[in-house]
Amino acid sequence: MPLRITPAHQEDFLRCREQVFGQDFLQHGIGSLGEKTQHAILKNYYCPNPSCQEINLGRFVADIADENGITEIQTANFGSMRKKLKFFLQNYPVRIIYPAPVVKWVVWVDPQTGEIASRRRSPKKNIYLKLFRELYSILDLLWAENFSVTISLLESEEYRLLNGWSKDRKRGSNRCEIVPLSLQGEIHLNTAKDLLQFLPDQLPEQFIAGDLQKLTKLTARQTSYMIHVLRSLKLIEQIGKSGRSYLYRVSM
Repeated sequence: MPLRITPAHQEDFLRCREQVFGQDFLQHGIGSLGEKTQHAILKNYYCPNPSCQEINLGRFVADIADENGITEIQTANFGSMRKKLKFFLQNYPVRIIYPAPVVKWVVWVDPQTGEIASRRRSPKKNIYLKLFRELYSILDLLWAENFSVTISLLESEEYRLLNGWSKDRKRGSNRCEIVPLSLQGEIHLNTAKDLLQFLPDQLPEQFIAGDLQKLTKLTARQTSYMIHVLRSLKLIEQIGKSGRSYLYRVSM
């Protein structure tokens, strides 16, 4: 099935972006904000009211707590939020905002001069499918009735320092900042079944992991995370084997 992408409120997003830049960014440069640029922009976009941001609840701090419940903005390492999420889900509706750079520009910066050496578009595709690695790390919390995920589809610039160990100084380099340029749209995952939209339309009715990997362009490990999550949520089922590979089909 095609991805169900909700159009973004682009003007609101750009206004939040300019507000964050105006506070400190333009005066002191990349990587200088006390809070990472992407996180600050998204927090202001999803909750313009500062009084509802960074709220103490028990021994945890919520990025956003308002009349809609709890909103956490998390790019990676969902597992680090396990205790927090477990507590929040016992008491509130919880939504995770997962930023996915569907268009990413890699900007290389000379660490000595601060000058931009180059800017190129990353060829990587289907970045949002990395969400399955994150869901795998909180699998025991899925899919609570009051739990949801919003994937923010971004065009972003990733600033990296030319300080790596390779001859071109790129391998082993440090990323110093991610700067969102625009919000392309959103994918809302309100139930486990919504994850089925990530299965490619060309996927056979009965398929093996290799079929899924070929169509999604994921690595073997990333594909295994996707299959494990879908199986654990009973969205797909194992029905036998094809040669040495397990055979699956959608069970809903």
